[in-house]
Amino acid sequence: MWRGLLISAVALAGCADDDPGHLRAQGAVVVVLEDGTETGFELPDDVRLDDDRVAPEDGRLAGHCTIGRGAEGEHDVLSVGLGRTAVGDEAGMGLRALEIRMDDPVSGEVHAEVGTSAFSAESGASCTLSRPYVEPQDGLAAVIADCVLTGPDAQTAQVMVDLQLAGCRVE
Repeated sequence: MWRGLLISAVALAGCADDDPGHLRAQGAVVVVLEDGTETGFELPDDVRLDDDRVAPEDGRLAGHCTIGRGAEGEHDVLSVGLGRTAVGDEAGMGLRALEIRMDDPVSGEVHAEVGTSAFSAESGASCTLSRPYVEPQDGLAAVIADCVLTGPDAQTAQVMVDLQLAGCRVE
């Protein structure tokens, strides 16, 4: 698995050089609700993402990745988000947004919006997070998560994330 991530990082780094200033991602986000319904985002190969904070509301997938400095002054903070806006009155829409924030290599929090319901979890027994690599000098990062999120009325959802990103903003 780690070799695959390294190969992905090298491939993404090459593509980021061809498209400076834009976030690129590959991997997948899968959410499985209590009733077995599965939803998510598939990012095959190398997908260019518009900034989700300014993306048009046309149903396209957008995102952000920020590598920030922690309390010790090191680039320890990683914030990754993916989102897709509804088009018109799109009923029954699945995963709309995912946000992961990690303040160190193995802990943080995950938030997901499925339809109109918000789910979240913090790292711990039912939520494992890892960052196989964060390379601020190249704007590269990867995040892996396997979490049980809690939503409204104690509903749960399993989220599995395996993302590699290039073009992360470095603060």
